[in-house]
Amino acid sequence: MYRSNYKTYENYENSETQQENSASEQPQAPKNHEQELLSLENVVVLSNYNHKQNLLKSHPNILVYIYADWCGPCKHLKPTLVELMKNNTHVVLLMENMERQITKGVKGIPFFEYHNNNSLVLNKTGSHDFEKNFDKFFS
Repeated sequence: MYRSNYKTYENYENSETQQENSASEQPQAPKNHEQELLSLENVVVLSNYNHKQNLLKSHPNILVYIYADWCGPCKHLKPTLVELMKNNTHVVLLMENMERQITKGVKGIPFFEYHNNNSLVLNKTGSHDFEKNFDKFFS
């Protein structure tokens, strides 16, 4: 069966209109969730072990988030972290890059430590059930 490669007039007109509309729209810069996350007051980037210990003693609700820049699930999780931290200012997020090796015994990332009232409540590897666990311990 022979198929024509020619566009019908309606298809041609629609494609031109779509091109004009997309050309007239200003391109939007992609959101950089990491910058947005780091700009929040309740987010701290850990620099060393002592820094972590001091912060754990000074706040009742802490989530330690261990990530790597190359980790796909970590990147995927950042918009969720931004929203959770904006809406839960009573929780402090301690961000730790895995390559700094402040926390020992981490076998996979993303890795989370949930601290309530200065005690570790849960260690969790992976992003599965992250929001559920967050709500359970910090809401």
